Amino acid sequence: MKILTRIRIFSIVFFLSVLGFSSPKIETFFSPYKAPREAMIEAISKAKHTIDIAIYSFSASGLLTALKEVKESRPKLKIRMIFDDADNPDDSKGTPKTESSEKFEKMGMDVRYVHKIMHHKFMIIDGYPKGVDPDSDFSKTVLVTGSGNFSDGAHFRYNENFVILKNEPDLITQFQKEFQRMWNYSFDFPDESPQLIEEEYEDRLGFDDPDLDSIFTSDNFRKDLDFSNNGERVATREIEEAVENAKKSILVATGHFRLPLLANALIRAKEKARKAKRNLSIKVVVDGQDYVSKQGSEEDFQKYERCVQRAQDKDPSRLEACDMMGGLKMSRVLSDHGIDVRYKYYSYKWLYEKSEQMHHKYMIVDGARVLSGSFNWSRNAEWNTLENIVIFQGPSMKSVVGDFESDFYGLWELDRKRYQRHLKDISKKNRVPLHFKPMALTSSEIDRLFKALKKEIPDFLKSGKPEDSYWLKKENRGK
Repeated sequence: MKILTRIRIFSIVFFLSVLGFSSPKIETFFSPYKAPREAMIEAISKAKHTIDIAIYSFSASGLLTALKEVKESRPKLKIRMIFDDADNPDDSKGTPKTESSEKFEKMGMDVRYVHKIMHHKFMIIDGYPKGVDPDSDFSKTVLVTGSGNFSDGAHFRYNENFVILKNEPDLITQFQKEFQRMWNYSFDFPDESPQLIEEEYEDRLGFDDPDLDSIFTSDNFRKDLDFSNNGERVATREIEEAVENAKKSILVATGHFRLPLLANALIRAKEKARKAKRNLSIKVVVDGQDYVSKQGSEEDFQKYERCVQRAQDKDPSRLEACDMMGGLKMSRVLSDHGIDVRYKYYSYKWLYEKSEQMHHKYMIVDGARVLSGSFNWSRNAEWNTLENIVIFQGPSMKSVVGDFESDFYGLWELDRKRYQRHLKDISKKNRVPLHFKPMALTSSEIDRLFKALKKEIPDFLKSGKPEDSYWLKKENRGK
């Protein structure tokens, strides 16, 4: 086995050297502790030929300035953007994104949109839009991808991950193919004229990096302007298989966990390990928005059970549809089955402007493999949205996996020592903050907070608006 591994590694190194490829450079960034903005600005400033951006939300002023400046200094530079919801600006229902699209067009970008929710968050600098072959030089080509939108919130307030890869032919080509596929079936902004190019992206690279791979939910859709579903579910299948093959540990950080299919996969893995008398550690961190009361969780689970019962009685082929039900918060179900779950908790009444979201979408398996990208663990992400997952594994990705592990355990223990003081303050102080510094809490710990609030402020759920900073205790109101 060791001999075969050495031969495989030597073959890869030899192949790369023959093609003139040097080692890829990969850098990880985890907001809000280490923001990617300056590295992204630097990469943009060095662009010579093309910049391709596929992004759900773009409002980061620093990045906009960098794009404007590089376009002004190199007028022949082509900047293309696939931007979600780039609506017709004459529409009375125009959105802020419409205004952004107009701004991008005036800066010299070519903005388009697709007839699907476009949830990607990636940028390719000096790639190969027209096709790639073994002679293509990737030494100056850059890919930026991860969980975060291009916004100041994603860079400085939320928990996000960004990965910047340079000189990585295989993965960058996969993302370039994804961009071209969307571009070929896109609509122009602002006149809404369709772009319909049926020719395939020419990929003659001839190299497959065993340590990097990608999954795109576009494979769930037909190649047409509507991106109609074809019945596949590539992302959840990949996650399921990774969970099933886990031997020692599974660490999940996902903003939303709302899919029975993946909850069942984790529960089965835990039960299988228990029966085999094998320790499988499973830890899950979700955003505070996914907290659900015991009663709310039971109601959600009953919906799922009714669906399963109907399918078993009438049409077993519908069982997968039950597993893919949307809108069900699964975090407490996981806890009830012995899986450790914590919430990044920072608000009793969630408000976007005050939020410090845990916006990751990653899983680490056995301390050796990371699946990360734009894909939320939800039905919508699989079947209604264009998403990606990048897989980091193998010897060359060891440091990347280590970076993700460090980020996870930082979240897992986030300011937990402050919990008892926060709980006591509910009874001791005359006002209770609606929004506060984040803590990593279990569902039972949050339950205790709500129990204390109900005792001190019986109508706390009805009183106060989310944009308020505090609840006042009943005896202090009107003073």
